[in-house]
Amino acid sequence: MERWDTVQKRTPSKGAYLEHIFVLRAAVETKDVALFNDVALRLTSAEYAVYFRGSEHKLLNNWAILLRHQNAFEQSRRAYECAKDIAFANEDTEQVVKIALNLHSILLKQGKLDEAKEVLREVEILSKETAYSTRLSHKLGMYYQAEKDYERASEFYQQAFVRFSLAHDFERAAISGLNLLHVQLVQRNRVGFWRYAQSVKEIIQQVPRNNSQYLLHFSVMQKIVEVMAFEFSKERANLPEHWQEMMFKYGLNEEVELYRAMIGLTSGYVQQTSNTKRQVRNEVLPTPSWYLNYCQQ
Repeated sequence: MERWDTVQKRTPSKGAYLEHIFVLRAAVETKDVALFNDVALRLTSAEYAVYFRGSEHKLLNNWAILLRHQNAFEQSRRAYECAKDIAFANEDTEQVVKIALNLHSILLKQGKLDEAKEVLREVEILSKETAYSTRLSHKLGMYYQAEKDYERASEFYQQAFVRFSLAHDFERAAISGLNLLHVQLVQRNRVGFWRYAQSVKEIIQQVPRNNSQYLLHFSVMQKIVEVMAFEFSKERANLPEHWQEMMFKYGLNEEVELYRAMIGLTSGYVQQTSNTKRQVRNEVLPTPSWYLNYCQQ
């Protein structure tokens, strides 16, 4: 049997381990696949086992997030499912809920509404903490919006908006609030839109980091409501081109197309963006060796 002092000399410090975790998160934020895999190889090696053991599902969840950023949606889905199974085996209920909510987003992206609904049912049973209950309300809003059940979507977005606001989670509150306004707009419910508009705008202004994306989306929807109310001519109704370009930059292509169609602007810029949209496809990334230690390819 090895002496403990010999094992200690071969084991990196806890500080070194935490530094790798920090770099791993930075790799996800910067979408750096090579850096992520380099760090993952180190964390999953025998020398870090004393710290890493029991955290496999967290690593896989981060990998799934990075895959989603790379538009590798099918690989991301499989990684989330594997991470969820391991978290369940580790009896880490909080992480099961967190990973399942991420998985739900991918399933919606892929149009797998029945599977997305099953995931939400599972989360609803497991979710006990307020933060996750609030995220669940937001996800339910997304699900019912995809199902075109706008009344129920509105109900859940409103719940999430209020709860996130009360918790001072202003960025998530802004996202739920914008979705709530979007649903009112889709229903051409101007009264509903204005009922929530000022509160949503105030929350957006409290987002601690760059809130330009949220302010832009709010301004565009406000413009559409004004056009609908006063029946402007097409010349006056036209959305400024730089607004549209920024919306595309933020990944809001579908929203721009919908808003333009709602005010009778269905040619030119929309056709161009529709073609761009069709070019987006599911990417496939090489499967790293460390991943195969925990999940099937």
